[in-house]
Amino acid sequence: MDFNNIGDNGAKFIFQSLQSNSTLTSLKLFNNNIGNNGVKFITQSLQDNSTLTLLDIGSLKIRVSDELKEIVANLLKRNLSKKETDFQTILQFIQNDNEEEFKYFLNKKGYHLNMEDSMNKTILYFCLKFKSMNCLNWICREKLIITEKTLLQCWNLTTEISEEYTLYLINFFFSQSNF
Repeated sequence: MDFNNIGDNGAKFIFQSLQSNSTLTSLKLFNNNIGNNGVKFITQSLQDNSTLTLLDIGSLKIRVSDELKEIVANLLKRNLSKKETDFQTILQFIQNDNEEEFKYFLNKKGYHLNMEDSMNKTILYFCLKFKSMNCLNWICREKLIITEKTLLQCWNLTTEISEEYTLYLINFFFSQSNF
């Protein structure tokens, strides 16, 4: 159901009909103009669903409230496996270059980032790809484990990195003690 512009009212309608569904495993609502109210409907209706393994509500055009972040983080922690859902949520925070939401989500999910893990390579890749300086700065300040090989793998996948951004990365990575 991606790219259907259903908005909050459409989300409410869909999730009212899904409230008693206990077999739903995947739901893709990417780029549907869903706001805070729509996300509230989604989280409320999925509270009892323990089978959902993919929830994609990416490309939200809103600032998510702290209360809503808490609800979504708890729902993800309780009901969803650490798969694509986490990538989509983390990607949303990175695209918005929102360090606080990025950090909050990772801490709430209990992630202890080791950048050699495949999930964390993906996080680093998207920080580079979307030039998310705030999220990348947080990774750097936390002194997460990033090897030269991982950096080069991620860097080679990205394009259009500005000169300023490239210099920043070079300075940071060469200042780390493990190089």
